[in-house]
Amino acid sequence: MTAPLKPQLRPARGIVAGPGRGQPPGPIHHQRVLPPPALAPIVEHLWLVRWEFPPGATFEAITLPHPVAHWTVEGDESVVRGVSQRPFARTLSGAGRVVAVKFRPAGLRWLTALPAKHSLERLLPAAELLGLRPAPLSGLPDDEALAALAATLTELPQRDAPDLPPRPREHQRLRRLRRARDPQPRLQAAGDRRLALDPRDLAQVGQLEA
Repeated sequence: MTAPLKPQLRPARGIVAGPGRGQPPGPIHHQRVLPPPALAPIVEHLWLVRWEFPPGATFEAITLPHPVAHWTVEGDESVVRGVSQRPFARTLSGAGRVVAVKFRPAGLRWLTALPAKHSLERLLPAAELLGLRPAPLSGLPDDEALAALAATLTELPQRDAPDLPPRPREHQRLRRLRRARDPQPRLQAAGDRRLALDPRDLAQVGQLEA
């Protein structure tokens, strides 16, 4: 049995809710876990959605997608969803589960030579694009299904993916600004908190431009 992955504790973002949306007719379970270290440079997290509604009941789920690709597995369907520029809406019914990988910006390019523009707003069969098929996930508990999907992706060779993204010049300039002498220490400290940026996040933006 594959060891479970660590949970992603940051709150989920992009789920459209509020007045007028109503409540789902049954439970919807969301789960996110961090990737294994070998996938961390190209995968932000893995996620799972499971729902169970009474017969005949439906609910329209709407999300605002991030500009990244996803690999989703639902039943026998295994597809890579390219970057989307519009809200994603789907009508849920009955009972079901989706297990998925959320890539980092430009993360998919380390696994395939397909240019990002060719996957924009498209669903591509994972077996053809990535050359792999996940082990059957339907009979596995949620934690094991997430770990099994990560293990399948780990088997795929990465195309010169770096262990750590290079530090961009923008981050170096910010570091020099923080070290500059300021006659108002408290103001400088407040500015440091506002300018605090993760070099990996900046590197991901740089990868989008590449």
